Amino acid sequence: MEKQSSDQPPVSPVVPVYNTDTRPEECLDSLAYLIRSGKTEDIPDRWEACRTCMPGTELPAAAAEKWYGAEEEFLPIWKTLCGNTDTPKQIRTVGTFYPRIGNGGVQRVLAGLVSLWTDMGYRVILLTEEEPRETDYDLPDTVKRYCLPKLDGLSAAEIRGRCGERVRCLTEIIRNEQIDLLIYHQWLGSFLLWDMLTAKLAGAAFCIYCHSLFTVPLIEKTLLRQYRLMPDIYACADGIVCLTEADWYYWSRYNANVHLTVNPLTFSAGDAKPRTDCSPTLVWVGRLSREKRPEDAVLAVGKAAERIPGIKLLLVGGGDPKEEEKLRDLIRREGLQENVEMRGYQKDVGPYYRLASALLLTSEYEGFCLTAAEAQAYGLPVISYDLPYLPLLAGGMGSVRVPQGDVPRLAEEIAGVLSDPERYRELSRDAVSNVQRFDIDLKEPWQVILKSFGKPAGVLSNGGKVDKMALDMIRQHVTLREGENAANHIAVDSLVDAAFPLPASGPLRGLRRKTALAVRVLMIDGPGAAIRRMTGKKGKNFSRTEKKGD
Repeated sequence: MEKQSSDQPPVSPVVPVYNTDTRPEECLDSLAYLIRSGKTEDIPDRWEACRTCMPGTELPAAAAEKWYGAEEEFLPIWKTLCGNTDTPKQIRTVGTFYPRIGNGGVQRVLAGLVSLWTDMGYRVILLTEEEPRETDYDLPDTVKRYCLPKLDGLSAAEIRGRCGERVRCLTEIIRNEQIDLLIYHQWLGSFLLWDMLTAKLAGAAFCIYCHSLFTVPLIEKTLLRQYRLMPDIYACADGIVCLTEADWYYWSRYNANVHLTVNPLTFSAGDAKPRTDCSPTLVWVGRLSREKRPEDAVLAVGKAAERIPGIKLLLVGGGDPKEEEKLRDLIRREGLQENVEMRGYQKDVGPYYRLASALLLTSEYEGFCLTAAEAQAYGLPVISYDLPYLPLLAGGMGSVRVPQGDVPRLAEEIAGVLSDPERYRELSRDAVSNVQRFDIDLKEPWQVILKSFGKPAGVLSNGGKVDKMALDMIRQHVTLREGENAANHIAVDSLVDAAFPLPASGPLRGLRRKTALAVRVLMIDGPGAAIRRMTGKKGKNFSRTEKKGD
């Protein structure tokens, strides 16, 4: 008998037969054996056998407790099982989840969608982790709300200890309320796989709503593990909703039911009118967090004040108290108390758009940027860091864009726009025309989306096989030495730059450099160019950006 290598975990050569007297841990061990041995064809039968000794919600709860944080090991089981779950033939009741429903862009979009689905005649159940608060966005009276056991912000050990409670609670709500479809907005949540497992085993279809870019984990380095896992997890969902063409392209390589949409606007743009007068007042709206870069807005206004002494910036948004205090310290240190006002979180931001002449947008990345849409609905031009993939800003109508992180250039454009009345009026007219293109009735598009979950799952065409191979290579290689690189203080950015060289200056710096791995090379250059770059072969297929001399 061949000796087993020492670096392999010991496994039994024979899978024991289980009955109702089998202990739960033995059930899970038997599934783990099938994964290690590669006998995935036996997983459905073994799962059913496990259900005989772990009735009700105990099996998915125990699986979550065992494999939370080690989802790579569980995915072969779930991939084998998810195709066997029953999808409702007709969607009547829509459940939707996000941990909170106040103080944030996702939360405002979710509140708008809940109202939209209700107006369309669907029964809507809202699931959150937080209890209702005064700062929550308004919802229709007919919407029922439930609170799930809180997992957001907990440690892995704490989450593992609450797995059973979460699975049992979610299962009970889905069955009692007869939820046909669960639309999940915490698209990078660490418990996404387990909530999907619970929902589908309880009889609901599962949709992931991506509120930002699939490349976010390449920017937020703590999420690199999610970057590696996301495609495999998303492939198991019944459908995906996304907001950019780049994301649609990416997710369509892994899931056959992907929909591109726009977020509902919270203000009607139909009656929007261009501004004629320009006051030296800017508004910045958003959560005070690292990726929104509010400190850049403060510094840019400080530099612009050298040309426009009376300039004022209204910072509208809340966040972590420590982040707020750091921002206040910056304002004091720069001596900008007369130029910058922190207005805190506001449930109604309309009055601040009326007070301002332009929106200042300093985000490193955005998924849709409802803030920019709202501002343009009030006739405000947008002075922004470059976010080339956003449909709202892609055409440049009503907006002025500068390279990511270029505070001096941002200050120049602020001063230039506010000191040139004719240019300002032209930008305001363009802003109104631009946002009106996105002020559409979303009932028909969402009817198409919701009805797609009552159909048999589609099959991915082989047409994207090479594209998917390129994406999988990147996904594997960028995280291949994640632990080793972290220990040696090697930044992932340097690995990306080495694989996909970019100019040292110009608008390809900043966010495009950080997201070059997928957004620029694959979405702009195309998969053929990505493969040529990886193989070192030169070709004549230049990107649209390169043709323009960017």
